[in-house]
Amino acid sequence: MNRLQKIVVLLDLIENLQAKGSWCGETHIQKAAYFLQTLFKVPFGYEFVLYRYGPFSFDLSGELVRMKADGLLQSVPTPPFGVRFHPVDESNQLRSQFVRTRQSFEQAIGILTDEIGNKGVKELEKLATVQYIRLGNEEKLLFEEIAEKLTELKPHIGREEAEEAVIMFDSMKKRMTALY
Repeated sequence: MNRLQKIVVLLDLIENLQAKGSWCGETHIQKAAYFLQTLFKVPFGYEFVLYRYGPFSFDLSGELVRMKADGLLQSVPTPPFGVRFHPVDESNQLRSQFVRTRQSFEQAIGILTDEIGNKGVKELEKLATVQYIRLGNEEKLLFEEIAEKLTELKPHIGREEAEEAVIMFDSMKKRMTALY
């Protein structure tokens, strides 16, 4: 994917997240892009590292800043919670030039945002970190091992909460896989 294709997919993702009730801060966008790349094989090519709230891409963070600078994305400060992102009307012109790219990923974006659009940062952190653990271990870990690893990586997440996150992620992944 070239940069403009990535941008139009991100704009569609942000718009769909908002339509499904997402706060649409950077953490929401980061986790949604992570799921698109790792579960739906959208070829963003972002490198994600485990960070404070789960998988995070510094490249994606920089891209969001560039999208703002290019006049395609607006960030609206909403104290005391932080910033919300919105595509601006001017982005429609760019999006209209990439109809096939948008159509290629429309279904994946719709399925994903149906699942995570209304989830908060804490829930997204757990779900995305479960996926990060699975990928880092070639998906060979048992349920208990994933929950244990989650509590090791994220000490603020208790064992019961970690087990619930693994169950929730597996269920979410199964539903999305059935549709895609």
